[in-house]
Amino acid sequence: MKTKDKAKTISFRAVLNEELKDPKKKKDFEEGYKNFLISELVHSLMQDDEISVRELAKALNISTKTITLIRGGKENPRIDTLKKILNYLGAEIQIVKEHKVLATI
Repeated sequence: MKTKDKAKTISFRAVLNEELKDPKKKKDFEEGYKNFLISELVHSLMQDDEISVRELAKALNISTKTITLIRGGKENPRIDTLKKILNYLGAEIQIVKEHKVLATI
C-alpha cells in the first residue's frame, strides 16, 4: 500500500500576516524592520563611497563599535548620531507628512 506525503505548503507572507495579528509581535517586527532599513542604508552609503567603519568613526568622533552596531542593525542610533553619519555620507533626513516635506535635518 502506497502512501503519499501531503506536505502543506504555507507561504511566508501567510505566516507573517498571521503572526502580525498579535499587536506586540507587530510592534516588535516593525521596530526591528526600521533598524534593518537604517543598517542597510548606512551600509550601502558606506560601500558607495568606499568608506570603512574605522574611517567613518574617526571622522565623526564616534566609536567603531557604535558604527558597527548601527551598520549591523544591532543598535538603534540616536537621531543626532544618525544625522551625523548620514550627513557625512552625503544624505539627509526628511520629515514628511502626507507627501509634503515638513523639514530636512
